[in-house]
Amino acid sequence: MLLIENKTSYSEEQLLGIAARNGNSKRPFVIVNKLQAKHIPAVPSETLAYFRQLGSLCAETCGKGEKVLVSGFAETATALGAIVAEQIPNAVYIHTTRETVSGKVPLVEFQEEHSHAVEQWLYCDLTIDRFDRIILVDDEITTGKTCANLICALSGKVKSNVRYTIAALTFSGQLAFDFPCDTAYLHRIYSNEIIIPNINTCEPIIPSMSVQSLERYSPEYLFGCHDILVLGTEECMLPALKFGEQLEQQGFAVCCHSTTRSPILPSEVFGYPLVSRGDIPSLYDVSRRTYVYNLRRYDAVVIVTDASPNQQSEGYLCGALAEFGNDNISISRCRCE
Repeated sequence: MLLIENKTSYSEEQLLGIAARNGNSKRPFVIVNKLQAKHIPAVPSETLAYFRQLGSLCAETCGKGEKVLVSGFAETATALGAIVAEQIPNAVYIHTTRETVSGKVPLVEFQEEHSHAVEQWLYCDLTIDRFDRIILVDDEITTGKTCANLICALSGKVKSNVRYTIAALTFSGQLAFDFPCDTAYLHRIYSNEIIIPNINTCEPIIPSMSVQSLERYSPEYLFGCHDILVLGTEECMLPALKFGEQLEQQGFAVCCHSTTRSPILPSEVFGYPLVSRGDIPSLYDVSRRTYVYNLRRYDAVVIVTDASPNQQSEGYLCGALAEFGNDNISISRCRCE
């Protein structure tokens, strides 16, 4: 991989790795961002500062007095989009989702054609035609096709002269947007420079269901702990990052990442970014498989989720954590809208 433009102080090795997708012929590789706190544990304060850099670049594309809507793409850019929006005065934030919302009709439906989960929806109760600029945020953009699909779906629902900013941590490939837009990114690479690693995959962990009862998080639960994992779930990434940052401010050493619907092959080959994978039923839908990568032992684990209580899925997630020696596990429920 050749990183030809880097607007941060991090090196290519610190930032990015290439992994092999599991059973996706449309996009056989994935760029794993080591600082994004999605697949790989990262320090939450560093992740949030990194996201804010992209937000500052997005703010520079906005005209004075523009009414701005920011939308992050599910699932990996839900937190990123929110932090971008925080850097733009008076911006409004919503994110797309792969979840159906009971009792609500989506504003638009569109496709992420290369994905393991193609269908996406945007639920929005706002009067969307009041915005002068819409900023679409993703962690990595290779062709811009998903952005184009959403823009096409929004046609007729937004101002005819609305301006777009396309933003991502990483732009890769021969981008050729066929619509007028501004752009903002932190890294630029070319996808034709990317070589899919030749790896010997290690077996994913299929955990047994843990019988331990999860308690709601309380400060007393972390008494005597130092090294803590805050684990988000799928699209619920932002609360985990914000909570992790608060724990850092209290003096804890914190790592943060989240479960994901993205199936990626793990390997113990030197330099490969994902060294283990736990396969678990989703906390949102027990019939759906999700994954958690690169676990290790911590003094304590706090799962931060907006999922309804689900003893079966929570039990298997605890089982995956227990495979790495984690037995001090709590759960904190939040409401994300």
